[in-house]
Amino acid sequence: RCVKIPQRKRPIQTIVNDGIKTMGVICGWIVLFRVLLGFADRWILFALPNTASALIKCIAEISSGIIDLRNVGHEQTRFILCAIALSFGGLCIMMQTASITEGLAFKSYIWGKLLHALISCVLAHITSHLLYHNNEISSISPFVPIFIIFITFIFQKSMEFFRSIIYNKENKPARSLLCCSAKK
Repeated sequence: RCVKIPQRKRPIQTIVNDGIKTMGVICGWIVLFRVLLGFADRWILFALPNTASALIKCIAEISSGIIDLRNVGHEQTRFILCAIALSFGGLCIMMQTASITEGLAFKSYIWGKLLHALISCVLAHITSHLLYHNNEISSISPFVPIFIIFITFIFQKSMEFFRSIIYNKENKPARSLLCCSAKK
């Protein structure tokens, strides 16, 4: 069953103005977080170990954190922190999403991001032990592809279990918003 979205005719000026306003909001959040991190880096974060500083930057704003990961000396730690940062996205991206998305259940969104980061951390930790030996990339065991396929299968089955979680304010499961078949 397909859910029809009503089409509204809007003039091109309105569409362009809305797009520019949205880009301004997103860029504003990025600039704000970059300035705050620049201040924190100059006055606070310089005193912390490189790993802690990179983790704080990744939590706040992903691009600053990923750039700062180059200062982390241990390859496995850098790999795991990168996986966490990429799955979590950072507070800056959360604020961007909340600013431009109407009706978002922000609490569920945050819990979803944290769960995603936790799963990525566990999988990156397991994978890093398979890939790295003495801080260098080792030859890959023939069981690694089989392990990855197994983990993917388990993840797919667990996502089927969580499909009934409510994501929108209309209290409809997320799967009911998808178009499953087109009727003529």
